[in-house]
Amino acid sequence: LGAYARRHNRYPETARVHIFIQMIIQMEAASFHRVATERKTQRLLKRLHSTPLQIGQSIAVEMVPFDFLWQEMLALLGNRFRGTKRNK
Repeated sequence: LGAYARRHNRYPETARVHIFIQMIIQMEAASFHRVATERKTQRLLKRLHSTPLQIGQSIAVEMVPFDFLWQEMLALLGNRFRGTKRNK
């Protein structure tokens, strides 16, 4: 996803796509832990809310608005870390 975002989402009309992909990357970096994901994506979520949807730009049309989709994705996450064990 990171390579795709760097290669294809450099244009103003794809700003929301780029922000949403960055949020998904941060979700993985947080090991799919809901609270950590919310903390790591707080700034990106504010940017997503403040970036207008480009109506009429076929490449950037969101079939399901990213704001709604993000909330649904967070609802699916648990509060436990997945992946590597953390040292205590």
